[in-house]
Parts: sequence; structure tokens; C-alpha cells
Amino acid sequence: IAHDFNNLLMVILGNADLVLQDISDEEPIRSSLEDIKHAARRAAELCKQMLAYSGKGRFVIKPIDLTNLVNETIHMMDLTLEKRARVRVSSMDKLPKIEADVSQMRQLIMNLLTNACESFANEQGEITINIGFRRCDKWDLKSDCFDETPPAGIYVYLEIKDNGAGIDREVKPKIFDPFFSTKFIGRGLGLPAVMGIARGHGGVIKVESKKDEGTTVTVLLPASSKEPIEESARPTQHWQGEGTV
Repeated sequence: IAHDFNNLLMVILGNADLVLQDISDEEPIRSSLEDIKHAARRAAELCKQMLAYSGKGRFVIKPIDLTNLVNETIHMMDLTLEKRARVRVSSMDKLPKIEADVSQMRQLIMNLLTNACESFANEQGEITINIGFRRCDKWDLKSDCFDETPPAGIYVYLEIKDNGAGIDREVKPKIFDPFFSTKFIGRGLGLPAVMGIARGHGGVIKVESKKDEGTTVTVLLPASSKEPIEESARPTQHWQGEGTV
């Protein structure tokens, strides 16, 4: 349905463009045609999100360095992020690449960062991004959000942690439902699209949250099998602590 609907939107956009080329800037009807174009583009974007949720989007798969992509996306969102949050990024050395679609993965990162920012309401918060990899068994890959568990192996993880408002216990099971939103303005397709992108790339998502303490979303994606992986690699930022367990 999303594909067929998208084809109809291309006809609307194409014809609106042709008419705009044939009329002068002074024509009163021009503003109405611009509104048609704007609405059709928004509808096309909605189609992309529905396809991402279903895991049936048009993927162009190639090896991706997740750390570079995260840093590029943060730079793109700089104006949005600097007003709402302080962002820290920590990445492991010799991180294996993932086989993924760049635009889909960028959408996943942007949606998660946007969600984290919105959890701060009108205050500035902190977002910590950890990127690394580890060997995962079936228990590591089990998630409440997914019916199927991917095969065990080496997975690259993207962990986005915020100290925002957190998620109510009653709301948490619904956050990946299409068109569910707790915000006054929003379509409720951001997190469902994230889930669809992760699922379409053979990964899983885990969510941990406490009310008024923040949320941690971890995306696990299979590492590329096309290059050797050094499992002895360590994070570039070495954390140290002491205590008794």
C-alpha cells in the first residue's frame, strides 16, 4: 500500500512542478500549488516511515563505520542538539563495520536523538552515546520488542542514554506501536521506524527506563563478516572505578 500510494504522490508532485513552470510568480494560484507540493512531500515522507517500520524500505547495503555515521549525524543536528542537550560520544577502537543502508541508519540515529532531546522538556539535559561491539548469545539478543531472536555472533551496539523524564511503566510496552504518541504534536512513527530499520538489518532493540531518571536505548546490529574482528579491542575512553559487589 505504501509503495502504491507513493507512486500516486509522484504523479501529484510531478504535475504540480510542471504547472509551476508554466505560470508566473505573480499568479495568485501559485501559493496553492506550493501548498500541494509541500503536502505531497510530507505524505511521501510518511510513506518512507511506514516502509521503514515494515522493514520493506528500499535498502542500499554497504559496509558502514557506525562511529563516523553517528558523528556526521550529530554534526547535521548540531543546531537542534546544542539547545537541548550536551552530547558525549565514546567509541571502541577497531570497531567492525556493519552492513547497512546509510540513509536508513541515519534516520534511526536521528529519531533516537530527537526522542532523547524531547524527554528533557524545557530543560537542557545530557545524552551519552556509547558505540562498541561484543559477542552476543541468544539471551543477549532477546528483546521484548521483537518476536524472533537473531542468531548469536558478533554485534555492534549503539547505546543512547539520556537523563530525561523517562517512560511510564504503562506506556513502555506501546512505544514501538505505529501512531502511538504521548506528545501533543507528532505522528507516532519515529520509534516504530527505528524498530523497522533495526529489524530489517537483522538487529534488535533493548529499552531500559525509569520514570524521572532517564532512558537507555540499545540497538544491536550484526557486525560485517567481510573483515576480521579483533575482540580484544577496548573503548577509547577507559573508565575506572572501585567498590564491592
